[in-house]
Amino acid sequence: MKTFTRDQVSKHNQETDSWIIIDHKVFDITRFAPLHPGGEKILLQYGGTDATDDFYSLHRSEVLEKYGPRLQIGTLASGSEKFRSSFNSVSVVPYAEPSYWRGLHSPYYNQSHVEYRKALREFVHAEMREYAEECETKSAVISKDFLKKLGDFGLFAAAIGPGPHLKFVDKLPGNI
Repeated sequence: MKTFTRDQVSKHNQETDSWIIIDHKVFDITRFAPLHPGGEKILLQYGGTDATDDFYSLHRSEVLEKYGPRLQIGTLASGSEKFRSSFNSVSVVPYAEPSYWRGLHSPYYNQSHVEYRKALREFVHAEMREYAEECETKSAVISKDFLKKLGDFGLFAAAIGPGPHLKFVDKLPGNI
């Protein structure tokens, strides 16, 4: 992977040649810009600049994890990452999370929701994510063993909701 200076990146600020910096990584967004869900113009206005703060104010880190590898063309010659992804952190992106997670009162959410969310995110990160990506790239069907793992975790019972079936479940995610 190539190394670039900020001055080199700043020269790529046109609609037909647009690069941005996010977390000291350099991305060529020229072909991606017309496909950007938020609009081409909003993305191209950052061409040639460090868009790290603005990117993370509007996107979860998972967006960069998904699209970044295809768009990254290099790294900056100096500097370090400003942001570290944390699968268990609450997003600061507006409306990305229920307001309760951000400290606002809600009559609908309580501590059991916090425990459920934490357990679910940990399970997805540790057990599910890599396997799901593998199945997707190989166009494979989910195995019965993995479906059993989901059931043992309590995910199916939690998805069905309250009812008599819960007497057959040892625990739900987050021990709720």
